[in-house]
Amino acid sequence: MMLDLSIPPSRNAYSVIVVALLCTSLAIGTGAAAGSSDLFVTISDTTISDDEPETGDTITITPTIHHSSASEGGFRITEVVVTASTGETLSSVDNLGTIGADESIDVPLRATFDTAGEKHLTITVRGVQTNSSGAVEVIDTIDYPVYVSVSEPTSDDPEPAPQLDIDADTAVANTAVPVNVTVSNGRESDLSDLSVRLNAVNQSLDTETQLKPTLAAGNLTTFSFEIQPAAAGNLTLRAVLDAEEETVETTRSIPVRELRSEIAVDATVLTQNDSRYLQYRVTNLGNAPAHDVTIVGQAGETQLPAAGIGTVAPATSQTALIPADVPPNTSVTLQSSYTVGTETNQHSRTIDSVSAVNAQTADDGGVQAAQQFPLIGGLAGGFPGSLVGFVLFSACVGVGWVGYRRFRTAD
Repeated sequence: MMLDLSIPPSRNAYSVIVVALLCTSLAIGTGAAAGSSDLFVTISDTTISDDEPETGDTITITPTIHHSSASEGGFRITEVVVTASTGETLSSVDNLGTIGADESIDVPLRATFDTAGEKHLTITVRGVQTNSSGAVEVIDTIDYPVYVSVSEPTSDDPEPAPQLDIDADTAVANTAVPVNVTVSNGRESDLSDLSVRLNAVNQSLDTETQLKPTLAAGNLTTFSFEIQPAAAGNLTLRAVLDAEEETVETTRSIPVRELRSEIAVDATVLTQNDSRYLQYRVTNLGNAPAHDVTIVGQAGETQLPAAGIGTVAPATSQTALIPADVPPNTSVTLQSSYTVGTETNQHSRTIDSVSAVNAQTADDGGVQAAQQFPLIGGLAGGFPGSLVGFVLFSACVGVGWVGYRRFRTAD
């Protein structure tokens, strides 16, 4: 005998089922959108200090990792590895930081070969792609093939010449930018009396010659310079090494952007432990660091305390807390001055009604003169995808619970 266990459907029961299916589809849809993304990072170029070395020589393989401007997020490089076709790891570096949209980074990697022959190498870049809000979108790897022909050494051949490599980022006109020149000694003997000069082919740069007494065999060393391009455009750098009776030089071109100087200044009344503070906030909207930032406030006839902030990097903000008994909704005029490159700029802004904030979690004596907060671009464009998914999921649970209660009540 078979028992009929079916329950006659009711309108409330169907409501519960439809809501449950709707919640499931929304949850699945949100997860798929958060996990799907294109990878915007490539190895755009690779230079090899010597693509025909001899056994025992140390060469430098330098891949250029480029993040395209198509993505608004960043790519955090966790590891760069050079491996042989046998799977042997020849060189690796890790935790190289994050590159943003339209940025590149050169990663020098050293390799030595014990046997002769055609070497089929692979450069592997591992990292995490994030969106503009800092949320992880893709964890992926990038592979790039490299071929090196290694030969047996001959006793009649002279020792290889030292190798030079220029490492420089995109520069901004009339601002200082660091430049590193790496010297590699692939010889079997030490290199003595090193002298490195850095100049430009198409501009006049004010740099100093740097010296080093000795570079051991099979080693490399880096000379750090600071340049200040005078104009925007393409800058071709030239590094010249003089060592013993050898002279070696190399060049590299970098883009120089027009200087953009812009800051935004704001003020907030902060209440902490029954004490009142005036919080100045400076945001650097330009493309070069703002130095020696000074802010002075005026509320009616009252001169407010001044604040000094050392340096505000591009796309970041800094705040300064100043003890001041300023009531909320006061009209305040802010006068600020700052230096970008070689120019000193002035900025003025009047706030008709200063808002108030209550700092419940601040320590009694923990008010600092300045704190830095990186800008988060995702906050300006809307809520992160994870928050939207959470709101949708919560709404679905609420609707489903109401349907379930009605179903129980009807029964």
